[in-house]
Amino acid sequence: MVEKVYYVQSRSINPYHNLALQKYLFDNIPDNSMIFMLWKNNDTVILGNQQNAYMECTLSRFEIEHTYLARREMVGKAIFNDLGCLNFAFFLYQNNYNIINQVNVIYQALRQLGLPIYLDENSEIMLSSARITDSTYFTAQGKCIHSGTIYWDADKAKRGRLIRDDRAKSNIANITDFNQLVSLNDISKKVLQSLADRYGPVYQLSITDNFEELVEKYRSLQYIYQTDKKYTLILNDHFENGHMVLYVDMLRNYIMKIDVYMDNEDFMFIDSLQRVLAGMVVDDATFKRRIFHIDEQYGKDIIKIYELIKKESYNI
Repeated sequence: MVEKVYYVQSRSINPYHNLALQKYLFDNIPDNSMIFMLWKNNDTVILGNQQNAYMECTLSRFEIEHTYLARREMVGKAIFNDLGCLNFAFFLYQNNYNIINQVNVIYQALRQLGLPIYLDENSEIMLSSARITDSTYFTAQGKCIHSGTIYWDADKAKRGRLIRDDRAKSNIANITDFNQLVSLNDISKKVLQSLADRYGPVYQLSITDNFEELVEKYRSLQYIYQTDKKYTLILNDHFENGHMVLYVDMLRNYIMKIDVYMDNEDFMFIDSLQRVLAGMVVDDATFKRRIFHIDEQYGKDIIKIYELIKKESYNI
């Protein structure tokens, strides 16, 4: 169980500093403890780890809009931040990780502000059929991050101009759309009180170590644009299980690796897809053997993906 809760508030609004601080905290979670972090970023689009910057963003507008482009360790969709957003993150060991408890810290805090909110099927907090949170998750070496953004007064029009996804223009709401009297300071105080209500006393954590090398990693163009990753095929299409971007590394007709970004981050589907296609020669008989035991709910999409790869492989 979580025996002690530590709190870190970043005073920086530089996204590369804050990404580096998250990585530092993830690597240094005290035993039987949780670290909770709050921060804001200057205008930034933060890509998921597997996303292609050219496909996800209107890059020609970033300089005009005075906006940073960054990339996080976690997979998932591109997220827009500006000073109208409050970001939060829970860092804990896997045995203490509980999405329901963590989401409820934020949910109960916002409920106390009198907002008519509810949770959707992905544990995002909704106001009048639009999200006021965006969450991402990451697990490695027995440690977990649950990170999220609360939209207080974000520039939704700017978000729509920078992120190509058409839904970026309409699928989020701001808290100020419903109550202009709620301040960011109000939200921060309620969140910290809700954290203490659920987990017990919260202790300030002082960071004295230097993590400048991590900052340089997240700032580097090589990391942001993943110039060291060369995929043979990038496929972008709509499927039964939602919109997907597939990154396929092939040698002639041999599928060496396949990575996928999908809106709902269905890890069971991703695992099924990789078990069927990764390490396979493009061959109908082999494909039929591999897909035979896959659940029907995933089978149609995997068949469509296989047919797309087969078609494109003729051009390699």
